[in-house]
This record gives sequence, C-alpha cells and structure tokens, in this order.
Amino acid sequence: MSTLLTFYGGTFDPIHYGHLKSAYALIQLIGLKKIIFMPNNIPPHRTQPKASPKQRLDMINLAISEMPKGIFTADDYELKNNSIPSWTVETFENQRIKYGLTISIGLIIGQDSFLTFPKWYRSRDLLNLCHILVCTRPGYPNIQYCSQTKWLADRITNNPLDLFNKPAGLIYYATTTKLKISSSEIRNRYYIGQSCKSLLPESVNHYIQYKRLYR
Repeated sequence: MSTLLTFYGGTFDPIHYGHLKSAYALIQLIGLKKIIFMPNNIPPHRTQPKASPKQRLDMINLAISEMPKGIFTADDYELKNNSIPSWTVETFENQRIKYGLTISIGLIIGQDSFLTFPKWYRSRDLLNLCHILVCTRPGYPNIQYCSQTKWLADRITNNPLDLFNKPAGLIYYATTTKLKISSSEIRNRYYIGQSCKSLLPESVNHYIQYKRLYR
C-alpha cells in the first residue's frame, strides 16, 4: 500500500481535543503514518482568527508535544503565504509541485467546513489535487446530503484503501469520535472566565492564560 500524505487544515483558534482526538482516531481507522496540521492564514469562509498566526502555530506545536511522538507535525506554509485570502486550492497546487503528481494526498476537514465545500474557490480543481477526508461533528448532517450535488456524490468512497491507490479525487466520510467541542465555545469560555482544562491540552491552556488570549 502506498503512502497517503495527509494534511489537517483549519484556523485552530485554538487547537483542542476535538481536533486532536479525531485526527488520532483517523490514524488508527485507516492506517495513516502521520498527520500534518496546516493552519490557515486568512480563511475565506469564516470569521478571522482572534489569535495571531504565530500564536496559533505555537499552540499547535504545544499540543503536538503532548501526543504520541511522531504522529503529528505542523506546516506553516499558509501562515508564511501573503495571499489574501488563503485559497486552499493554491496551497495544494504548491504541494503538488513539492511532492509530485503521483503521491496520494489527503486534506482533513470537519463536517462544518464540508457543508460549504461546493462554494469553495475552485473546489473542483482542489479535488483533482487531493482527497477530502471529512471528520464527523456533533449536530451536523451526514455526508449523504451531498448526493444532491452529483459531482460530489460521484466521488464518495466508503473504502479507505481507495485513498491510497490513487493520488486525488475522492471524498471519504470518517466516522471518528464525535466530541462536542468547538474553538468558538472555548474562546467564549475564556472570555467569561470559565475553565477549559478538559477541552484542550494543558500546555495550550497555560499558553492561553499566559498570553491572555480571548479576553
């Protein structure tokens, strides 16, 4: 079986156990060797991050340090990219230049993000550059809603091995653990002074407290 180079995109403002545990479950579910967290710089489809690019990358690296060694890494490509906004398709055009056309590449996104995927900038082109791995989120409809969009429905696979056997073009719905945690909830809890210790790694909690983020 060939390698599936897998990126996890998002704002990670802040990163939390919902991200980390779903990513870890995905490694076990389909046999990934590692996952690369790639934070957005200027996300086009949601409100702008409260923490700075450096702070969000710092928090990712702190969170990674608390997980089993070697399974997660971080890539700051988009944070260094001056493109406004950060178009995902352009990021993965760059990854294809870097890694070549034959390696299998995957992009992990949450159900909340996938709901807007047909409206993403050049979303069809993006699917020609990578696979989309959708992680379940509580309270969101399952992937079958996209059967109303034929070009998406035709790309759904229920067999994760398919992701390793072609370089791009498929959508896989990963039935990972549904943790009811969101970055917006965490930011609000910090704002009103509530504890977030059970929602994110302790090193990230200490960083947020030290930097007085989300106040």
